[in-house]
Amino acid sequence: RVPLVLRDQRLSSLLASLTTICLSGALHISHGALSQIFESCDKSLANVERLSLAHMGARVVDDRILELIGKHCPSLLHVDLTAAHLVTNHGLKKMCTKKLDVKRLLSLKLNGCCKVTGEGLYYVCPPPPPPSPSGNSSAAADANVSQLQVIELDDVVGLQDQDAVTLASDAPNLRALSLARCTELSKAAVCVLPSNAPALTTLCLRECNVVDDECLQYIASACSGRLVDLDLERCQNVTDMGLSMICKSCPQLERLNISHTPLTGISAAQIALHMQSLTHLDIGNCLSMESDAIARMVSHCRNIEVLSVKGTAAGDEVLDAVVKYNRVLRDLDLSFCVNFSL
Repeated sequence: RVPLVLRDQRLSSLLASLTTICLSGALHISHGALSQIFESCDKSLANVERLSLAHMGARVVDDRILELIGKHCPSLLHVDLTAAHLVTNHGLKKMCTKKLDVKRLLSLKLNGCCKVTGEGLYYVCPPPPPPSPSGNSSAAADANVSQLQVIELDDVVGLQDQDAVTLASDAPNLRALSLARCTELSKAAVCVLPSNAPALTTLCLRECNVVDDECLQYIASACSGRLVDLDLERCQNVTDMGLSMICKSCPQLERLNISHTPLTGISAAQIALHMQSLTHLDIGNCLSMESDAIARMVSHCRNIEVLSVKGTAAGDEVLDAVVKYNRVLRDLDLSFCVNFSL
């Protein structure tokens, strides 16, 4: 019924005023129906700035859909294609070389687009042109530079070292980068990335097994004073020494995920000493972190709103610290904590 409804003139008028379209999880919409949404509405989608087609099913969002997006949505600023497994470099090229002004794009989520490689990212974030011999004005120069601020590439397994480093260099406004489970990235690339992204404030390296203390040293040095969100979940090669460098260099950190890591009470002590700005902290399944160390950390970090100690040795002293020192906590995960008394 969706294609029939879209022929209604009144709906076209409605779409003309929309700036956001979210079809995330709309598993009942077929590839044909989605195609007709773009083809039937044509100019009605000219004002759309946000588009989410995440998790629409394995065979719905493909290169043809991306071509239609590029043709009919020239004003897009935010695009979410999470789990669009059929999307390839060719589709990204089609999307970015139609009417869409790709240099105005602010955020792009390609999580799970496993067929995408660095070639596709080249179209998403083209390199800035060389400076003109005559010398452009600052405004003209800025117009030719990618405005991309957020890019998520979780599970993009074809991402190579040079692809990631080049992306960071070609997007000088990049603030948030997610590379969870990008298995082809080397330790050397992870070390270089932060220094190539001078505006970076959010970094996700979840389940990147190459991440170790040396990587954290480079991150701490390059992002000192500006990193606010760091996700190191399941990074099994980080130690207390590496996290200590992050704590000392990035005391302004607001969100930290170190769950499922071998970190101990030493890290908890460093967090307590340096990170009073934390609002979200996940230490779930840090099996080597003692309850008294967690309690001391909680007593010092009094701005935490969301706290997970799931599966840790946390006991009554942790709850006592929360009750005594924290007035803003709104979400506490104590799942699988067996040391609390009744």
